[in-house]
Amino acid sequence: MRVPLLPLALGAVCLLAPTPAAQSAKDAYRAIEESKQSIDPRLFKQLTAYGDEESLKLISRTLNLFQAEGTLRQVCLAFESYRGGALEGEAIAFLAKEAGSGRAERRRAAAAGLARFADAARKELGRLVDKSKDEIVRARAVGPLMARLAEEGSPAGLEAILDNARFGLSGKREKIIGHLSSFVGAENEQLLFDRLGDKKYPDLMKVAIVGAIAGRESIGIAQALLVGLKNSGPTVQFVCIEALDARESTLHVKELGKLVKAPDRALRRLAVTSLSRLMGADPAWVKKLTSMAKHKDAATRQGAAVALASLRTPAALEILYEQLLVDPARAVRTEALQEIANLRRKDSIAPLIARIAAETGRLRQDVLTGLRLITGEDLGTTGERWRRWWTNEEAGFFVPPYAEALAKEKARVKKKGEGITRTAFFGLEVASDRVCFVLDVSGSMKGERMGRAKEELSRFVAAYPAEDLFNILFFSTDVYPWQDGLVEMSEKTRAEAEKYVARQKADGSTAVYDALELAFEDERVDTIVLLTDGNPQQGTIDDPAEIRAEIKRWNSARHVRIHCVSLNGEPPLLRQLAADSGGTFRVAN
Repeated sequence: MRVPLLPLALGAVCLLAPTPAAQSAKDAYRAIEESKQSIDPRLFKQLTAYGDEESLKLISRTLNLFQAEGTLRQVCLAFESYRGGALEGEAIAFLAKEAGSGRAERRRAAAAGLARFADAARKELGRLVDKSKDEIVRARAVGPLMARLAEEGSPAGLEAILDNARFGLSGKREKIIGHLSSFVGAENEQLLFDRLGDKKYPDLMKVAIVGAIAGRESIGIAQALLVGLKNSGPTVQFVCIEALDARESTLHVKELGKLVKAPDRALRRLAVTSLSRLMGADPAWVKKLTSMAKHKDAATRQGAAVALASLRTPAALEILYEQLLVDPARAVRTEALQEIANLRRKDSIAPLIARIAAETGRLRQDVLTGLRLITGEDLGTTGERWRRWWTNEEAGFFVPPYAEALAKEKARVKKKGEGITRTAFFGLEVASDRVCFVLDVSGSMKGERMGRAKEELSRFVAAYPAEDLFNILFFSTDVYPWQDGLVEMSEKTRAEAEKYVARQKADGSTAVYDALELAFEDERVDTIVLLTDGNPQQGTIDDPAEIRAEIKRWNSARHVRIHCVSLNGEPPLLRQLAADSGGTFRVAN
Protein backbone atom coordinates (compact mmCIF):
# COMPACT_ATOMS: atom_id res chain seq x y z
CA MET A 1 0.00 0.00 0.00
CA ARG A 2 1.30 3.47 -0.87
CA VAL A 3 1.98 5.61 2.22
CA PRO A 4 0.30 9.03 1.82
CA LEU A 5 2.32 12.19 2.28
CA LEU A 6 0.73 14.04 5.21
CA PRO A 7 2.07 17.49 6.12
CA LEU A 8 2.62 17.85 9.86
CA ALA A 9 0.50 21.01 9.93
CA LEU A 10 -2.44 18.91 8.87
CA GLY A 11 -2.09 16.15 11.42
CA ALA A 12 -5.87 15.89 11.71
CA VAL A 13 -5.93 14.57 8.16
CA CYS A 14 -4.19 11.44 9.43
CA LEU A 15 -7.60 10.23 10.54
CA LEU A 16 -8.66 10.33 6.91
CA ALA A 17 -5.67 8.53 5.45
CA PRO A 18 -6.39 5.90 2.78
CA THR A 19 -7.48 2.57 4.13
CA PRO A 20 -6.75 -0.87 2.70
CA ALA A 21 -10.04 -0.53 0.81
CA ALA A 22 -8.65 2.47 -1.10
CA GLN A 23 -5.45 1.18 -2.71
CA SER A 24 -4.84 4.23 -4.89
CA ALA A 25 -5.89 7.80 -5.54
CA LYS A 26 -8.06 6.43 -8.36
CA ASP A 27 -9.98 4.31 -5.85
CA ALA A 28 -10.56 7.41 -3.69
CA TYR A 29 -11.75 9.33 -6.74
CA ARG A 30 -14.15 6.52 -7.68
CA ALA A 31 -15.56 6.63 -4.13
CA ILE A 32 -16.26 10.34 -4.64
CA GLU A 33 -17.98 9.67 -7.96
CA GLU A 34 -20.12 6.90 -6.50
CA SER A 35 -21.26 8.99 -3.51
CA LYS A 36 -21.74 12.18 -5.51
CA GLN A 37 -25.39 12.64 -4.49
CA SER A 38 -24.64 12.45 -0.74
CA ILE A 39 -20.96 13.33 -0.57
CA ASP A 40 -18.98 13.26 2.66
CA PRO A 41 -16.44 16.16 2.43
CA ARG A 42 -13.86 14.00 4.20
CA LEU A 43 -13.52 12.00 0.99
CA PHE A 44 -11.86 15.01 -0.65
CA LYS A 45 -9.19 15.10 2.03
CA GLN A 46 -8.78 11.36 1.77
CA LEU A 47 -7.95 11.80 -1.90
CA THR A 48 -5.48 14.68 -1.41
CA ALA A 49 -3.83 12.84 1.50
CA TYR A 50 -1.91 10.78 -1.09
CA GLY A 51 0.03 13.96 -1.88
CA ASP A 52 1.17 12.77 -5.31
CA GLU A 53 0.73 13.96 -8.90
CA GLU A 54 -2.11 11.53 -9.54
CA SER A 55 -4.10 12.76 -6.53
CA LEU A 56 -3.61 16.41 -7.58
CA LYS A 57 -4.83 15.63 -11.08
CA LEU A 58 -7.87 13.79 -9.76
CA ILE A 59 -8.87 16.38 -7.10
CA SER A 60 -8.64 19.01 -9.84
CA ARG A 61 -11.00 16.92 -11.95
CA THR A 62 -13.33 16.55 -8.97
CA LEU A 63 -14.38 20.19 -9.36
CA ASN A 64 -16.26 19.17 -12.51
CA LEU A 65 -18.49 16.77 -10.56
CA PHE A 66 -20.28 19.41 -8.47
CA GLN A 67 -22.24 22.63 -8.91
CA ALA A 68 -23.07 23.83 -5.39
CA GLU A 69 -20.65 26.43 -4.01
CA GLY A 70 -20.51 24.79 -0.58
CA THR A 71 -19.33 21.47 -2.02
CA LEU A 72 -16.94 23.16 -4.45
CA ARG A 73 -15.47 25.04 -1.52
CA GLN A 74 -14.82 21.78 0.35
CA VAL A 75 -13.06 20.41 -2.75
CA CYS A 76 -10.82 23.49 -2.97
CA LEU A 77 -10.08 23.51 0.75
CA ALA A 78 -8.78 19.95 0.41
CA PHE A 79 -5.91 21.32 -1.73
CA GLU A 80 -4.35 22.48 1.54
CA SER A 81 -2.91 18.98 1.86
CA TYR A 82 -0.29 20.03 -0.73
CA ARG A 83 0.83 23.04 1.32
CA GLY A 84 4.57 22.92 2.04
CA GLY A 85 5.07 19.91 -0.21
CA ALA A 86 6.61 19.33 -3.61
CA LEU A 87 3.29 20.02 -5.37
CA GLU A 88 2.50 23.26 -3.54
CA GLY A 89 3.31 25.44 -6.56
CA GLU A 90 1.13 23.39 -8.91
CA ALA A 91 -1.77 23.45 -6.45
CA ILE A 92 -1.49 27.23 -6.05
CA ALA A 93 -1.32 27.76 -9.81
CA PHE A 94 -4.43 25.64 -10.38
CA LEU A 95 -6.47 27.44 -7.70
CA ALA A 96 -5.31 30.86 -8.90
CA LYS A 97 -6.49 30.01 -12.40
CA GLU A 98 -9.85 28.73 -11.11
CA ALA A 99 -10.28 31.91 -9.03
CA GLY A 100 -10.63 33.71 -12.36
CA SER A 101 -13.32 31.31 -13.57
CA GLY A 102 -16.43 32.60 -15.30
CA ARG A 103 -18.65 30.75 -12.79
CA ALA A 104 -19.09 32.62 -9.52
CA GLU A 105 -19.44 29.46 -7.42
CA ARG A 106 -16.23 28.02 -8.80
CA ARG A 107 -14.05 31.14 -8.51
CA ARG A 108 -15.25 31.85 -4.96
CA ALA A 109 -14.52 28.29 -3.89
CA ALA A 110 -11.06 28.48 -5.46
CA ALA A 111 -10.33 31.76 -3.65
CA ALA A 112 -11.22 30.10 -0.34
CA GLY A 113 -8.82 27.24 -1.12
CA LEU A 114 -6.04 29.59 -2.25
CA ALA A 115 -6.34 31.60 0.96
CA ARG A 116 -5.29 28.50 2.93
CA PHE A 117 -1.82 28.75 1.37
CA ALA A 118 -1.33 32.18 2.96
CA ASP A 119 2.20 33.58 2.40
CA ALA A 120 3.06 30.91 -0.16
CA ALA A 121 0.31 32.31 -2.40
CA ARG A 122 0.85 35.98 -1.51
CA LYS A 123 1.52 37.01 -5.10
CA GLU A 124 -1.56 35.23 -6.46
CA LEU A 125 -3.79 36.50 -3.64
CA GLY A 126 -2.57 40.05 -4.19
CA ARG A 127 -3.41 39.78 -7.88
CA LEU A 128 -6.97 38.73 -6.99
CA VAL A 129 -7.34 41.66 -4.58
CA ASP A 130 -6.19 44.06 -7.30
CA LYS A 131 -7.98 42.63 -10.33
CA SER A 132 -10.97 40.45 -9.43
CA LYS A 133 -14.38 42.01 -10.01
CA ASP A 134 -15.98 39.58 -7.56
CA GLU A 135 -16.16 41.17 -4.08
CA ILE A 136 -16.38 37.77 -2.37
CA VAL A 137 -13.21 36.61 -4.13
CA ARG A 138 -11.45 39.82 -3.08
CA ALA A 139 -12.66 39.47 0.50
CA ARG A 140 -11.34 35.91 0.74
CA ALA A 141 -8.07 36.83 -0.91
CA VAL A 142 -7.28 39.81 1.33
CA GLY A 143 -7.72 37.80 4.55
CA PRO A 144 -4.28 36.12 4.58
CA LEU A 145 -2.63 39.39 3.46
CA MET A 146 -3.93 41.58 6.28
CA ALA A 147 -1.22 40.77 8.83
CA ARG A 148 1.60 41.75 6.47
CA LEU A 149 -0.28 44.86 5.30
CA ALA A 150 -0.86 45.90 8.91
CA GLU A 151 2.82 45.35 9.70
CA GLU A 152 3.81 47.62 6.81
CA GLY A 153 1.23 50.20 7.94
CA SER A 154 0.99 52.11 4.67
CA PRO A 155 -2.13 53.99 3.51
CA ALA A 156 -2.21 51.77 0.42
CA GLY A 157 -2.30 48.67 2.60
CA LEU A 158 -5.05 50.16 4.76
CA GLU A 159 -7.10 50.94 1.66
CA ALA A 160 -6.67 47.35 0.47
CA ILE A 161 -8.19 46.13 3.73
CA LEU A 162 -10.91 48.77 3.95
CA ASP A 163 -12.01 48.26 0.34
CA ASN A 164 -12.02 44.48 0.37
CA ALA A 165 -12.19 42.92 3.82
CA ARG A 166 -15.51 41.60 5.10
CA PHE A 167 -16.40 39.88 8.37
CA GLY A 168 -16.35 36.12 8.09
CA LEU A 169 -14.97 36.03 4.55
CA SER A 170 -11.70 37.75 5.45
CA GLY A 171 -11.49 36.82 9.11
CA LYS A 172 -13.21 37.20 12.43
CA ARG A 173 -14.34 40.56 13.75
CA GLU A 174 -11.59 40.77 16.40
CA LYS A 175 -8.93 39.91 13.84
CA ILE A 176 -10.01 42.64 11.41
CA ILE A 177 -10.31 45.22 14.21
CA GLY A 178 -6.85 44.23 15.42
CA HIS A 179 -5.33 44.78 11.99
CA LEU A 180 -7.08 48.13 11.51
CA SER A 181 -5.81 49.22 14.93
CA SER A 182 -2.24 48.84 13.66
CA PHE A 183 -2.63 51.65 11.15
CA VAL A 184 -1.63 54.92 12.81
CA GLY A 185 -0.67 58.37 11.65
CA ALA A 186 -2.67 61.28 10.26
CA GLU A 187 -3.07 59.91 6.72
CA ASN A 188 -4.24 56.48 7.88
CA GLU A 189 -6.63 57.96 10.43
CA GLN A 190 -8.15 60.21 7.79
CA LEU A 191 -8.84 57.14 5.65
CA LEU A 192 -10.60 55.51 8.61
CA PHE A 193 -12.59 58.68 9.29
CA ASP A 194 -13.64 58.96 5.64
CA ARG A 195 -14.99 55.40 5.53
CA LEU A 196 -16.83 55.88 8.81
CA GLY A 197 -18.64 58.88 7.39
CA ASP A 198 -19.42 57.28 4.01
CA LYS A 199 -23.12 56.39 3.83
CA LYS A 200 -22.42 53.72 1.21
CA TYR A 201 -19.68 51.94 3.15
CA PRO A 202 -20.80 48.61 4.75
CA ASP A 203 -22.02 49.02 8.32
CA LEU A 204 -20.25 45.92 9.61
CA MET A 205 -16.90 47.30 8.50
CA LYS A 206 -17.80 50.63 10.12
CA VAL A 207 -18.24 48.68 13.35
CA ALA A 208 -14.66 47.44 12.91
CA ILE A 209 -13.43 51.01 12.36
CA VAL A 210 -15.17 52.20 15.53
CA GLY A 211 -13.50 49.35 17.42
CA ALA A 212 -10.12 50.36 15.98
CA ILE A 213 -10.30 54.09 16.80
CA ALA A 214 -12.57 54.35 19.84
CA GLY A 215 -9.77 54.20 22.41
CA ARG A 216 -7.34 56.52 20.62
CA GLU A 217 -6.45 59.96 21.95
CA SER A 218 -5.88 61.54 18.53
CA ILE A 219 -7.52 64.85 17.68
CA GLY A 220 -10.66 64.34 15.64
CA ILE A 221 -11.73 60.92 16.98
CA ALA A 222 -14.87 62.21 18.71
CA GLN A 223 -15.83 64.24 15.64
CA ALA A 224 -15.33 61.17 13.42
CA LEU A 225 -17.57 59.10 15.72
CA LEU A 226 -20.21 61.82 15.52
CA VAL A 227 -20.07 61.75 11.72
CA GLY A 228 -20.42 57.96 11.82
CA LEU A 229 -23.40 58.35 14.13
CA LYS A 230 -25.11 60.61 11.59
CA ASN A 231 -24.39 58.52 8.50
CA SER A 232 -24.96 54.90 9.49
CA GLY A 233 -27.56 52.30 10.42
CA PRO A 234 -28.55 51.29 13.97
CA THR A 235 -25.74 48.76 14.45
CA VAL A 236 -23.09 51.42 13.87
CA GLN A 237 -25.03 54.16 15.67
CA PHE A 238 -25.20 51.96 18.75
CA VAL A 239 -21.42 51.44 18.96
CA CYS A 240 -20.74 55.10 18.12
CA ILE A 241 -22.90 56.22 21.05
CA GLU A 242 -21.15 53.77 23.37
CA ALA A 243 -17.75 55.00 22.19
CA LEU A 244 -18.70 58.68 22.59
CA ASP A 245 -20.11 58.00 26.06
CA ALA A 246 -16.90 56.21 27.05
CA ARG A 247 -14.96 59.32 25.98
CA GLU A 248 -17.35 61.49 28.03
CA SER A 249 -18.02 63.48 24.89
CA THR A 250 -20.89 65.96 24.67
CA LEU A 251 -20.79 66.34 20.90
CA HIS A 252 -23.69 63.97 20.30
CA VAL A 253 -26.37 65.59 22.47
CA LYS A 254 -28.30 66.92 19.47
CA GLU A 255 -28.18 63.55 17.67
CA LEU A 256 -29.33 61.72 20.78
CA GLY A 257 -32.34 64.01 20.92
CA LYS A 258 -33.28 62.78 17.45
CA LEU A 259 -32.55 59.13 18.17
CA VAL A 260 -35.06 58.91 21.01
CA LYS A 261 -37.52 58.54 18.11
CA ALA A 262 -35.38 56.10 16.08
CA PRO A 263 -37.10 53.05 14.51
CA ASP A 264 -34.73 50.68 16.32
CA ARG A 265 -35.91 49.78 19.82
CA ALA A 266 -32.49 49.23 21.36
CA LEU A 267 -31.31 52.55 19.93
CA ARG A 268 -34.24 54.45 21.44
CA ARG A 269 -33.50 53.04 24.87
CA LEU A 270 -29.77 53.77 24.56
CA ALA A 271 -30.46 57.34 23.42
CA VAL A 272 -32.45 58.02 26.59
CA THR A 273 -29.88 56.48 28.94
CA SER A 274 -27.02 58.26 27.15
CA LEU A 275 -28.81 61.61 27.37
CA SER A 276 -29.34 60.99 31.06
CA ARG A 277 -25.62 60.55 31.65
CA LEU A 278 -24.98 63.84 29.87
CA MET A 279 -27.82 65.88 31.37
CA GLY A 280 -27.60 64.60 34.94
CA ALA A 281 -29.97 66.37 37.36
CA ASP A 282 -30.74 69.31 35.09
CA PRO A 283 -34.30 70.37 36.10
CA ALA A 284 -35.56 70.56 32.52
CA TRP A 285 -34.22 67.07 31.81
CA VAL A 286 -35.70 65.62 35.01
CA LYS A 287 -39.06 67.04 34.02
CA LYS A 288 -38.71 65.43 30.59
CA LEU A 289 -37.79 62.10 32.19
CA THR A 290 -40.98 62.21 34.22
CA SER A 291 -42.89 62.57 30.97
CA MET A 292 -40.87 59.77 29.32
CA ALA A 293 -41.88 57.41 32.12
CA LYS A 294 -45.44 57.72 30.76
CA HIS A 295 -44.47 57.58 27.09
CA LYS A 296 -46.46 55.24 24.83
CA ASP A 297 -43.22 53.60 23.64
CA ALA A 298 -41.97 50.83 25.95
CA ALA A 299 -38.30 51.32 24.99
CA THR A 300 -38.52 54.98 25.99
CA ARG A 301 -39.99 53.98 29.35
CA GLN A 302 -37.17 51.46 29.77
CA GLY A 303 -34.61 54.21 29.21
CA ALA A 304 -36.48 56.37 31.71
CA ALA A 305 -36.28 53.58 34.30
CA VAL A 306 -32.49 53.46 34.00
CA ALA A 307 -32.22 57.27 34.09
CA LEU A 308 -34.51 57.71 37.10
CA ALA A 309 -32.64 55.05 39.04
CA SER A 310 -29.38 56.92 38.43
CA LEU A 311 -30.90 60.11 39.94
CA ARG A 312 -31.84 58.34 43.20
CA THR A 313 -34.01 61.26 44.33
CA PRO A 314 -37.20 60.52 46.30
CA ALA A 315 -39.33 61.76 43.39
CA ALA A 316 -37.42 59.64 40.85
CA LEU A 317 -37.63 56.52 43.04
CA GLU A 318 -41.36 57.04 43.57
CA ILE A 319 -41.89 56.89 39.79
CA LEU A 320 -39.67 53.81 39.59
CA TYR A 321 -41.55 51.96 42.38
CA GLU A 322 -45.12 53.04 41.77
CA GLN A 323 -45.19 53.38 38.01
CA LEU A 324 -42.45 51.54 36.11
CA LEU A 325 -42.24 48.47 38.38
CA VAL A 326 -45.95 47.86 37.67
CA ASP A 327 -45.82 48.90 34.00
CA PRO A 328 -48.09 46.93 31.60
CA ALA A 329 -45.07 45.99 29.48
CA ARG A 330 -43.07 43.07 30.83
CA ALA A 331 -39.81 44.47 29.40
CA VAL A 332 -40.30 47.74 31.31
CA ARG A 333 -41.00 45.88 34.56
CA THR A 334 -37.89 43.80 33.98
CA GLU A 335 -35.82 46.94 33.43
CA ALA A 336 -37.20 48.61 36.56
CA LEU A 337 -36.64 45.46 38.60
CA GLN A 338 -33.00 45.23 37.54
CA GLU A 339 -32.36 48.85 38.44
CA ILE A 340 -34.07 48.49 41.81
CA ALA A 341 -32.11 45.34 42.61
CA ASN A 342 -28.86 47.13 41.73
CA LEU A 343 -29.70 50.07 44.01
CA ARG A 344 -30.14 47.75 47.05
CA ARG A 345 -32.19 50.22 49.09
CA LYS A 346 -34.29 49.56 52.16
CA ASP A 347 -37.24 51.48 50.71
CA SER A 348 -37.39 49.13 47.70
CA ILE A 349 -38.13 46.01 49.76
CA ALA A 350 -41.88 46.62 50.24
CA PRO A 351 -42.52 47.39 46.51
CA LEU A 352 -40.69 44.19 45.56
CA ILE A 353 -42.62 42.07 48.04
CA ALA A 354 -45.82 43.41 46.48
CA ARG A 355 -44.71 42.08 43.07
CA ILE A 356 -44.22 38.45 44.17
CA ALA A 357 -47.85 37.49 43.70
CA ALA A 358 -48.28 39.75 40.65
CA GLU A 359 -45.51 38.20 38.52
CA THR A 360 -45.17 34.75 36.98
CA GLY A 361 -42.43 32.56 35.59
CA ARG A 362 -38.99 34.04 35.14
CA LEU A 363 -39.90 37.56 36.26
CA ARG A 364 -41.27 36.23 39.55
CA GLN A 365 -38.02 34.37 40.05
CA ASP A 366 -36.13 37.62 39.40
CA VAL A 367 -38.21 39.47 42.01
CA LEU A 368 -37.34 36.81 44.59
CA THR A 369 -33.67 36.87 43.61
CA GLY A 370 -33.66 40.66 43.96
CA LEU A 371 -35.17 40.45 47.43
CA ARG A 372 -32.63 37.87 48.57
CA LEU A 373 -29.71 39.97 47.26
CA ILE A 374 -31.01 43.10 49.00
CA THR A 375 -31.98 41.53 52.32
CA GLY A 376 -29.65 38.56 52.60
CA GLU A 377 -32.72 36.53 53.61
CA ASP A 378 -34.32 33.48 51.99
CA LEU A 379 -37.99 33.38 52.93
CA GLY A 380 -39.28 31.10 50.19
CA THR A 381 -41.50 31.95 47.27
CA THR A 382 -44.72 33.23 48.84
CA GLY A 383 -45.44 36.90 49.29
CA GLU A 384 -47.29 36.41 52.55
CA ARG A 385 -44.23 35.06 54.36
CA TRP A 386 -42.11 37.93 53.11
CA ARG A 387 -44.77 40.46 54.20
CA ARG A 388 -44.94 39.02 57.73
CA TRP A 389 -41.17 39.11 58.01
CA TRP A 390 -41.01 42.72 56.80
CA THR A 391 -43.74 43.85 59.21
CA ASN A 392 -41.63 42.55 62.09
CA GLU A 393 -38.19 43.60 60.84
CA GLU A 394 -38.65 46.88 58.93
CA ALA A 395 -38.06 49.29 61.81
CA GLY A 396 -34.61 47.98 62.77
CA PHE A 397 -33.49 46.56 59.40
CA PHE A 398 -30.20 47.50 57.74
CA VAL A 399 -29.27 46.35 54.23
CA PRO A 400 -26.34 43.91 54.60
CA PRO A 401 -23.12 44.25 52.52
CA TYR A 402 -23.56 42.97 48.97
CA ALA A 403 -20.73 40.45 49.31
CA GLU A 404 -22.50 38.87 52.27
CA ALA A 405 -25.86 38.60 50.49
CA LEU A 406 -24.20 37.31 47.31
CA ALA A 407 -22.35 34.58 49.18
CA LYS A 408 -25.62 33.37 50.69
CA GLU A 409 -27.28 33.39 47.28
CA LYS A 410 -24.49 31.35 45.69
CA ALA A 411 -24.69 28.81 48.50
CA ARG A 412 -28.48 28.60 48.11
CA VAL A 413 -28.27 28.05 44.33
CA LYS A 414 -25.63 25.36 44.78
CA LYS A 415 -27.70 23.55 47.37
CA LYS A 416 -31.08 23.72 45.78
CA GLY A 417 -32.76 24.95 42.57
CA GLU A 418 -35.55 27.50 42.57
CA GLY A 419 -38.87 26.33 43.99
CA ILE A 420 -40.71 27.77 40.98
CA THR A 421 -38.60 25.93 38.40
CA ARG A 422 -40.94 24.20 35.98
CA THR A 423 -38.86 21.47 34.36
CA ALA A 424 -35.40 20.74 33.00
CA PHE A 425 -33.65 20.25 29.65
CA PHE A 426 -30.36 18.33 29.68
CA GLY A 427 -30.32 19.02 33.42
CA LEU A 428 -30.66 22.75 32.83
CA GLU A 429 -33.45 24.24 34.94
CA VAL A 430 -35.85 26.51 33.03
CA ALA A 431 -37.97 28.78 35.22
CA SER A 432 -39.89 30.53 32.47
CA ASP A 433 -43.52 30.47 31.40
CA ARG A 434 -42.60 32.17 28.09
CA VAL A 435 -39.89 29.94 26.65
CA CYS A 436 -38.73 29.39 23.07
CA PHE A 437 -36.55 26.41 22.21
CA VAL A 438 -34.04 26.95 19.39
CA LEU A 439 -32.61 23.58 18.35
CA ASP A 440 -29.94 22.67 15.82
CA VAL A 441 -30.94 20.01 13.26
CA SER A 442 -27.93 20.45 10.93
CA GLY A 443 -26.24 17.50 9.27
CA SER A 444 -23.74 17.04 12.10
CA MET A 445 -26.65 16.29 14.47
CA LYS A 446 -27.42 13.00 12.71
CA GLY A 447 -27.53 9.88 14.82
CA GLU A 448 -27.13 9.85 18.58
CA ARG A 449 -27.04 13.64 19.03
CA MET A 450 -30.34 14.10 17.24
CA GLY A 451 -31.88 11.27 19.21
CA ARG A 452 -30.78 12.76 22.53
CA ALA A 453 -32.01 16.25 21.62
CA LYS A 454 -35.43 14.99 20.56
CA GLU A 455 -35.72 12.80 23.64
CA GLU A 456 -34.87 15.68 26.01
CA LEU A 457 -37.21 18.08 24.23
CA SER A 458 -40.05 15.57 24.26
CA ARG A 459 -39.53 15.08 27.99
CA PHE A 460 -39.64 18.83 28.54
CA VAL A 461 -42.80 19.25 26.46
CA ALA A 462 -44.49 16.42 28.37
CA ALA A 463 -43.74 18.09 31.73
CA TYR A 464 -44.33 21.74 30.79
CA PRO A 465 -47.31 23.16 32.72
CA ALA A 466 -50.66 23.78 31.05
CA GLU A 467 -51.40 27.42 30.14
CA ASP A 468 -47.72 28.41 30.07
CA LEU A 469 -46.43 29.73 26.74
CA PHE A 470 -43.84 28.03 24.54
CA ASN A 471 -42.61 27.58 20.99
CA ILE A 472 -39.98 25.51 19.17
CA LEU A 473 -37.68 26.65 16.34
CA PHE A 474 -35.58 24.04 14.57
CA PHE A 475 -32.76 25.33 12.38
CA SER A 476 -30.14 24.15 9.94
CA THR A 477 -29.47 26.14 6.76
CA ASP A 478 -32.97 27.61 7.24
CA VAL A 479 -35.21 28.08 10.28
CA TYR A 480 -38.30 25.91 10.78
CA PRO A 481 -40.67 27.31 13.42
CA TRP A 482 -43.34 25.06 14.88
CA GLN A 483 -45.63 28.07 15.42
CA ASP A 484 -45.43 31.72 14.36
CA GLY A 485 -45.14 32.72 18.02
CA LEU A 486 -45.61 31.48 21.57
CA VAL A 487 -48.71 29.33 22.11
CA GLU A 488 -50.43 28.21 25.27
CA MET A 489 -49.69 24.69 26.45
CA SER A 490 -52.73 22.44 26.39
CA GLU A 491 -53.32 18.78 25.78
CA LYS A 492 -53.83 19.55 22.08
CA THR A 493 -50.71 21.69 21.64
CA ARG A 494 -48.67 19.22 23.71
CA ALA A 495 -49.61 16.37 21.36
CA GLU A 496 -48.96 18.51 18.26
CA ALA A 497 -45.57 19.62 19.56
CA GLU A 498 -44.50 16.06 20.34
CA LYS A 499 -45.43 14.97 16.80
CA TYR A 500 -43.51 17.90 15.32
CA VAL A 501 -40.43 17.03 17.33
CA ALA A 502 -40.61 13.38 16.27
CA ARG A 503 -40.70 14.32 12.56
CA GLN A 504 -37.45 16.30 12.59
CA LYS A 505 -34.46 15.06 10.59
CA ALA A 506 -30.87 16.31 10.55
CA ASP A 507 -29.53 17.98 7.40
CA GLY A 508 -27.87 21.19 6.22
CA SER A 509 -25.71 23.84 7.91
CA THR A 510 -25.89 25.78 11.18
CA ALA A 511 -27.55 29.20 10.78
CA VAL A 512 -27.45 30.17 14.48
CA TYR A 513 -27.88 33.90 13.86
CA ASP A 514 -31.01 33.50 11.73
CA ALA A 515 -32.62 31.20 14.29
CA LEU A 516 -31.99 33.58 17.18
CA GLU A 517 -33.17 36.54 15.12
CA LEU A 518 -36.51 34.81 14.51
CA ALA A 519 -36.83 33.87 18.19
CA PHE A 520 -36.31 37.51 19.18
CA GLU A 521 -39.08 38.66 16.84
CA ASP A 522 -41.66 37.30 19.30
CA GLU A 523 -42.02 40.12 21.84
CA ARG A 524 -43.47 37.78 24.47
CA VAL A 525 -40.44 35.50 24.71
CA ASP A 526 -38.43 36.09 27.89
CA THR A 527 -36.30 32.92 27.80
CA ILE A 528 -34.54 31.14 24.94
CA VAL A 529 -32.98 27.68 25.18
CA LEU A 530 -30.40 27.26 22.41
CA LEU A 531 -28.95 23.84 21.60
CA THR A 532 -26.30 23.22 18.95
CA ASP A 533 -23.33 20.96 18.27
CA GLY A 534 -21.31 23.25 16.03
CA ASN A 535 -20.13 26.71 15.13
CA PRO A 536 -22.30 29.07 13.03
CA GLN A 537 -22.19 28.24 9.35
CA GLN A 538 -23.98 29.61 6.27
CA GLY A 539 -26.20 32.00 8.21
CA THR A 540 -26.74 35.68 7.50
CA ILE A 541 -23.87 36.27 9.97
CA ASP A 542 -21.42 33.52 10.90
CA ASP A 543 -18.74 35.46 12.78
CA PRO A 544 -19.31 34.54 16.47
CA ALA A 545 -18.13 37.96 17.66
CA GLU A 546 -20.56 39.75 15.37
CA ILE A 547 -23.43 37.44 16.36
CA ARG A 548 -22.67 38.16 20.00
CA ALA A 549 -22.55 41.93 19.43
CA GLU A 550 -25.85 41.99 17.53
CA ILE A 551 -27.66 39.90 20.14
CA LYS A 552 -26.31 42.08 22.95
CA ARG A 553 -27.71 45.09 21.09
CA TRP A 554 -31.14 43.52 20.62
CA ASN A 555 -31.18 42.25 24.16
CA SER A 556 -30.32 45.60 25.72
CA ALA A 557 -34.01 46.43 25.27
CA ARG A 558 -35.44 42.92 25.66
CA HIS A 559 -33.62 41.27 28.59
CA VAL A 560 -34.24 37.79 27.20
CA ARG A 561 -32.38 35.13 29.18
CA ILE A 562 -30.50 32.75 26.88
CA HIS A 563 -29.63 29.29 28.20
CA CYS A 564 -27.17 27.41 25.95
CA VAL A 565 -26.55 23.68 25.63
CA SER A 566 -23.61 22.33 23.62
CA LEU A 567 -23.46 18.76 22.34
CA ASN A 568 -19.88 19.19 21.12
CA GLY A 569 -17.27 20.80 23.34
CA GLU A 570 -17.41 24.33 24.75
CA PRO A 571 -17.89 26.86 21.93
CA PRO A 572 -17.01 30.35 23.27
CA LEU A 573 -20.09 31.84 21.57
CA LEU A 574 -22.51 29.73 23.61
CA ARG A 575 -20.77 30.50 26.88
CA GLN A 576 -20.76 34.21 25.99
CA LEU A 577 -24.43 34.34 24.96
CA ALA A 578 -25.40 32.75 28.27
CA ALA A 579 -23.15 35.01 30.34
CA ASP A 580 -24.27 38.18 28.53
CA SER A 581 -27.94 37.45 29.21
CA GLY A 582 -27.76 35.97 32.71
CA GLY A 583 -28.42 32.49 31.38
CA THR A 584 -26.72 29.15 32.02
CA PHE A 585 -24.26 27.31 29.78
CA ARG A 586 -24.29 23.52 29.86
CA VAL A 587 -22.04 21.00 28.07
CA ALA A 588 -23.87 17.75 27.31
CA ASN A 589 -21.32 15.86 25.16
